[in-house]
Amino acid sequence: MNFSQKTIQEVKLFIEQNTLLNAKAKVLCAVSGGADSVVMVDMLKTLGYETGIAHCNFKLRGKAADKDEQFVKQYAEANNIPFYTISFDTEKYAKQHKLSIQMAARALRYEWFEEIRKQYGYEEIATAHHLNDQIETILLNLTKGTGISGITGINAKNDKTIRPLLSLSKEAIIKYADKQKLKFRTDASNADNKYERNLIRNKIVPLLESLNPALLNTFQYNINHFNDAEHLVAYAKQQLKKKLIEYRKGNHFISILKLQNQPGWKTLLDDLLSDFGFSHKQTEEVTKMLGSQSGKQIENATYRLIKDRQFLIISEANTENNSEAIVLIENEKQKIKTPYFKLKFEVVKFKGIQHKSPTWFMQLDFNKITFPLTLRKWQRGDYFYPLGMNKKKKISNFLVDEKVSVLEKEQTYVLLSGEHIIAIVGKRIDDRFKVTDATQKALEIVLKPN
Repeated sequence: MNFSQKTIQEVKLFIEQNTLLNAKAKVLCAVSGGADSVVMVDMLKTLGYETGIAHCNFKLRGKAADKDEQFVKQYAEANNIPFYTISFDTEKYAKQHKLSIQMAARALRYEWFEEIRKQYGYEEIATAHHLNDQIETILLNLTKGTGISGITGINAKNDKTIRPLLSLSKEAIIKYADKQKLKFRTDASNADNKYERNLIRNKIVPLLESLNPALLNTFQYNINHFNDAEHLVAYAKQQLKKKLIEYRKGNHFISILKLQNQPGWKTLLDDLLSDFGFSHKQTEEVTKMLGSQSGKQIENATYRLIKDRQFLIISEANTENNSEAIVLIENEKQKIKTPYFKLKFEVVKFKGIQHKSPTWFMQLDFNKITFPLTLRKWQRGDYFYPLGMNKKKKISNFLVDEKVSVLEKEQTYVLLSGEHIIAIVGKRIDDRFKVTDATQKALEIVLKPN
């Protein structure tokens, strides 16, 4: 078996081991005109896959970019392969979306590849990333800061994008092209070290190879172990999440004590919060918040995190107007709905203290109450006479004594008759409005959480 045959067999094995393609798959190949992508098309054709070629002209290298496009078109025609091409004003797109040129080009090409894939019925999109690209990606990630996922390199498959050449070195690809007498274009910008990847490729990797001539093999070995380690860590994190996160009334509670008792808890916290869209920087802020007083919070577009006494509480971001929503209850036959609960009012003949509701139920002396009643969120300065007490107490102090969380405080409503608070909804009634032996009619109120 010659070199070309061995190399193709290596790619075939990689495709099978990573379940990249079924035997009769139709593959859209992203082809720049360079050696990597040309070799990829040749190998996939040799392995019997039906291929199409997609080429992007990013209009960044003048005539050279146009010559690349013409070369790829001629290659596709010569090999009777369907050809698709598009031109982008990449610099304009990058400015509009505040992206680097590289990130803009990436966003443009992958969006277009997906359009072509769907339109012409291709199962997968193949890109020609190889082992050297893996090394560059890992070094770049390490330089900028990363977790374990950043040192596992490029995935062999992401959704509909596959990378069948990941196990091959650049040297092997060039040698294959030479053996098969494949023509390709060389991008002169690859020598320009103003691009981060080029600097790593042209300066850093050769330096590392002077320390370890078998650098490629070493990195391939490391990547395999890093991938296994990532799977083990992911499994352990999933088990810990089940233990650490409690779900209560639509909110997520993370015990601070349980969290900090875990090994590597800061990394674990970063992973927990990333599930809710919080950034690494925000996780650092939360870590600092753990030793501070209750009430501090951070938000992203979707969620809000509050530091309470013993918990980190994650809830959906509060999109409702925070101005006081006041509800007037005109009579005793009404049903009231808030974002958090429903109330049902009914006047009955008093036959003694009842306990009807599995959630929360209160009885008030109807003759001591004046309609309309007012339902609103509690405010600083509010006070009432808690049931069983003949002295008034600020609601803020009552909530502290009851160890009510910061989030629950925000969701606490009071019910008023005139200017007097007759109940903290779901928590305690006012002693002045309680039922007694002299009560003839009772206002019964049933609360049901949403």
